[in-house]
Amino acid sequence: LINLNNERLGGPCKHCGNYYVKRTKRQIVYCSKRCGLKHTSQTAIRKHRQREHEETLKKAKRFAAMWAKTKTRMHWKEWVNRETWISKNWLTRAVKNGELVEPVKCI
Repeated sequence: LINLNNERLGGPCKHCGNYYVKRTKRQIVYCSKRCGLKHTSQTAIRKHRQREHEETLKKAKRFAAMWAKTKTRMHWKEWVNRETWISKNWLTRAVKNGELVEPVKCI
């Protein structure tokens, strides 16, 4: 680049990948405030959902182990659903993904 203002060229933007002209000399990562907010909020939401998923998984494992020790005739998914309000569909997905082991009744 032969232009004297070539140090003002910034990019690519961390969110959208576009190149941009910096308004100040300091290093900027995003092309606009909108891209910065979108990128950081997406990362924060992803982390929050992952944490929430792990907490639900721990809770489901704990209550599935409790079901194995009870004397109920109810299916384990129904019992865990009534105790914790974790949906039966969520439990089924967790078992199919290998995150949760289907409990066996101790007799």
